[in-house]
Amino acid sequence: MRYAGTAPAEVLFDDRTSLYCLDERRQKVVFVVTRDSREDLIEREPFLYHGQFQQAESVLKISYEQFFELARSIPLNPDLPVMFIYSVGRCGSTLLSNALKTISDVHCVSEPDVFTQLMASRQQYPKEQFRQLCDSALRFTLYRKDPYVRCYAIKFRNFVVQIADVLDQLYPQSKNVFVYRNMIEWARSYARAFRVFSFRTSVAMLAVQHVWPNYVPLLRKMEPRWVLGYSNAEYLTILWLSVVTRYLKLVRSGISFMKIRYRDLKNHPQKTLKRLFAYTDIPLAEVDTCLAAFKKDSQQGTMLDRRALDCSKRLELTEKHIDEMLGLIKSNADSLKEEVVH
Repeated sequence: MRYAGTAPAEVLFDDRTSLYCLDERRQKVVFVVTRDSREDLIEREPFLYHGQFQQAESVLKISYEQFFELARSIPLNPDLPVMFIYSVGRCGSTLLSNALKTISDVHCVSEPDVFTQLMASRQQYPKEQFRQLCDSALRFTLYRKDPYVRCYAIKFRNFVVQIADVLDQLYPQSKNVFVYRNMIEWARSYARAFRVFSFRTSVAMLAVQHVWPNYVPLLRKMEPRWVLGYSNAEYLTILWLSVVTRYLKLVRSGISFMKIRYRDLKNHPQKTLKRLFAYTDIPLAEVDTCLAAFKKDSQQGTMLDRRALDCSKRLELTEKHIDEMLGLIKSNADSLKEEVVH
């Protein structure tokens, strides 16, 4: 991969160029030129950021002001629905986005990581500049040369629910979806996928102490001793709670969401898709087309491919872990106990 410097506007709209991240120290926006086209990556990759990283051939940068100016030139039909898919992670949201990609006139982008970065750095920016960054990132993410689209959709990483208020203000016509899995099932899946119980090194704990509070705001409310005093299972609880409590706060503030449970998506996909399509104005005739996606591993070819997961006993959630998690819930978030077990 090479650094190609700054770029004229026409290069940024090239078929193989896509928005990647921000160089916040230099106030630059980073685009990557990939081997395959942007549309091919969006259609094929379960996680866009992963495909961009794997295929990047060169990097281009422009200033924030250039970014804002170019984004304003991207036409988006204000009458078209925009579906924002938020989740707790490990709950079928990638499967859902893959299903949506089977519909030819739904433009669905899965995990553009610039929004994860924006979420983590929200406090660094003045309110209006942050709004402009989010709006411009949305415009570049949703941009496509084929003008015929029935519906836009973006499936975010779990952290991004923290800025759902800003995205909802930018696109008040948006259809917000929250995909959910109860804490115990989620933790069991998360522990296997990310080997949570296989490490507790000083380096990992430093990362949790100094980096992760930007992504998991609930950590900022914990006492400084938590890094050494809390177990990995309790840390998992805080991660889950940070997403769920933010979602509940957004609902209480008046932002509307359609909630989808993992169990319903897995056990009753047809019924769940019909409910989603009715909410987002997608023709119900497309449901049968989408069901084919449920027969595949939605994360095949990534680091979370089922075939690559270590299912050894040392990574399993135990009764001791569950007791620790429920204990933390009881002492810190009594009002969420019902959500945990249902």
